[in-house]
Amino acid sequence: MRVDKKQLWNQAIKWPLYSVAIIPIFICGAYNFYSFRDIKFLNFFLLTIASILILLWENLTNDLYDSYTGIDQFKFHSIVNLIKNKN
Repeated sequence: MRVDKKQLWNQAIKWPLYSVAIIPIFICGAYNFYSFRDIKFLNFFLLTIASILILLWENLTNDLYDSYTGIDQFKFHSIVNLIKNKN
């Protein structure tokens, strides 16, 4: 059974995970705009990017830890298994 690499990368990135970081920021931004008619777009976008980068870092370190413990041995959509390099 051959699984397409693009599909494995989509599974490895875990797109739905990032909604956990983005949705609360958008809700707070919308509330702030509705209440005060003012929003600092630079702060809004920087906070969104920072939260995405934090989740990306967490995902990468979790995959690396799982590869060292052997849990991801047969998890083909792990980023470490896709790259085949732990460094």
